[in-house]
Amino acid sequence: MNPGPSHNKKLSDVLRQLAAEERSEMKISELLALLGERAFGAGILAFAVPCLIPAASAIFAIPLFFITAQLMIGRPTMWLPSSLTRRSVPWAGLRKGIQSATDMIARAERLMKPRIDILCTPFAERLTGIACFVLTLILFLPIPLANFAPALALILFALGLAEQDGLAVAIGWFLTIVTLAIVLGVGYGIVAGGFLLGKYIFGY
Repeated sequence: MNPGPSHNKKLSDVLRQLAAEERSEMKISELLALLGERAFGAGILAFAVPCLIPAASAIFAIPLFFITAQLMIGRPTMWLPSSLTRRSVPWAGLRKGIQSATDMIARAERLMKPRIDILCTPFAERLTGIACFVLTLILFLPIPLANFAPALALILFALGLAEQDGLAVAIGWFLTIVTLAIVLGVGYGIVAGGFLLGKYIFGY
């Protein structure tokens, strides 16, 4: 996701231009080619938003796991299995989804602008990829109401990297630290509670 020509346009503009096309269907490979390096941000955003819903987080974390792993290792473009990229999607339904996402992204972009470049360098993006991967793993954990912070962090990382906005990335890192603190706190509580319960039952 290194800065390049595709960053000359906002993600919403790219999606709006795509939605204006007339066709009957679109292959997944064509969609990835049109999004280019922005496919990472768009992919993370698409699956992180539903993760704000507690019951859905474990389901939508599965594709996030695949996407964030590639971002973590520094792939320049997103790879998907050929069995998936060869598939065609009916254009009417896909266009409707793109138009809905475009409106949401456009509203968020009004607050976004290129800044704090140090958090958007190739090296920083790989570190962010590691954070996104860890956050995705946390979404799998059965911790009640613990999905909101990691999902919101992923959304901010996706928008920040797509728009080269280091402030959004910084807030994403803050939420990552908050998430890790919550998980460690819950983990400590479970271990301590188990120890006390064992002591009570077995008297050791």
